[in-house]
Amino acid sequence: MQSESIHPYDSAWLSTFPQPVAPKPLLAQLLAVPASSLLATTYQLELSNLYDTPSPHATYLRRSFPFHLCPECIAEGRLLKRALILPHITCCPSHHVALVKTCRCGTPLQIFARQSLPFTCQRCCLDWAQLPRLAAPKERVALEQKLMSYYAFFFSNGTPVVLAKAQQLVREEMKKRQTEFVKNLNGELKYVECYDAKRMALGHLVEVLISLDLTPDDIMAFKGPLPWWSMKTNKREWSTVDDKDKKTISEGPSIDDN
Repeated sequence: MQSESIHPYDSAWLSTFPQPVAPKPLLAQLLAVPASSLLATTYQLELSNLYDTPSPHATYLRRSFPFHLCPECIAEGRLLKRALILPHITCCPSHHVALVKTCRCGTPLQIFARQSLPFTCQRCCLDWAQLPRLAAPKERVALEQKLMSYYAFFFSNGTPVVLAKAQQLVREEMKKRQTEFVKNLNGELKYVECYDAKRMALGHLVEVLISLDLTPDDIMAFKGPLPWWSMKTNKREWSTVDDKDKKTISEGPSIDDN
């Protein structure tokens, strides 16, 4: 999985913000960088492959996108890593410190703030590198390392068939346990919909898989029947970066982002 860093005034999370600040071609032109480089700071290509659509919506990954950062990454190289937007990630995968979302003055951090310099609080002007560093609990670090391994699996093996196998594996396991609820990563019971016609949001799917102790190996070994949408083909073509990079896609059913 890639770990590109970004400048807070470019659109690292362009493909996942519900209302992006600027279209990617325009932003690439303003920043004088190739569109492919800009795209690499997002998870758009990975989600496109996994959900079989050229324009994956924000909810394919998660329902909301709080902005938080690692002060150590900022201090070392002014880095904002795309991995920090992944669902359930609350500490830096590199430094194992808790991610920070508010300044010392109590102001929520903003990735885009016209009235402040980059990497500073828009209210008190504190440099983000001076934000507190709190070591994450070892148990949480271990859990999030497991989460990252699941995300890496889906991003590197991402196809609609792999997604369908994971969902059907969950469905069969839930039937086997005769329950519609799982204990989520916070220890609370959570209802899980398992309809053939719906594809689960990736963050929700990964959480359920870990809660049920189902592994990537279990997914790849699954031999049961798959839903219709994983087998569907579509002859419409789309471009991920430019007209030279074409892929065949299909329109998928709705997303369950519980």
